[in-house]
Amino acid sequence: MEGVPPEVAAVLRPVLPDLAAETIRAIGREVPDYSRPLEGRLGVTLRYGTERALRRFVDSIEAPAAVSERDRRIYFELGRLETLPDPSLPRGGPGRDGYGHFRVTGIRVTAAPASGNGQPSGAVALETVKVDDSASPFDATALLSDVPAASGRKRNAWTINAMRDAERLPRSAVLGAVSPFGFPGGT
Repeated sequence: MEGVPPEVAAVLRPVLPDLAAETIRAIGREVPDYSRPLEGRLGVTLRYGTERALRRFVDSIEAPAAVSERDRRIYFELGRLETLPDPSLPRGGPGRDGYGHFRVTGIRVTAAPASGNGQPSGAVALETVKVDDSASPFDATALLSDVPAASGRKRNAWTINAMRDAERLPRSAVLGAVSPFGFPGGT
């Protein structure tokens, strides 16, 4: 990292576990949906991603050229779309149709300053999307297309058939940005 002496990495490295734990607690305080116990795949991903991002930051101070492509991808892939079961949704959700199913035909992301001041940056360019389940096979990258799937067809749509689950389950899609994005002070 340009302008920061490499010796700073040695000072930061021992406090990274505490910093990661505090960062996750802050996420719970600032984002109501994450104030619940962070368990399962979401909790593991959030903890791993936070710890890895902080290590990557310190590594970039010590040796900027040593940061791997895999580490860079983890940073970008923390974008996640979750659909959660909820008693207020038809048959407990996670979707809004009469049976709790849902179909996503496209995904677009726009970034804006966390402060609420200023204009959104416009669309965030996405290059990857991975979903944890789908009722029918489809090409998940089709969700990133500017041309949505025809509403009458299941092809190229992320579709969840909630009736096949004995218990309503949360579903998720992980999004990968083409390049870093954000605003000073938070996004």
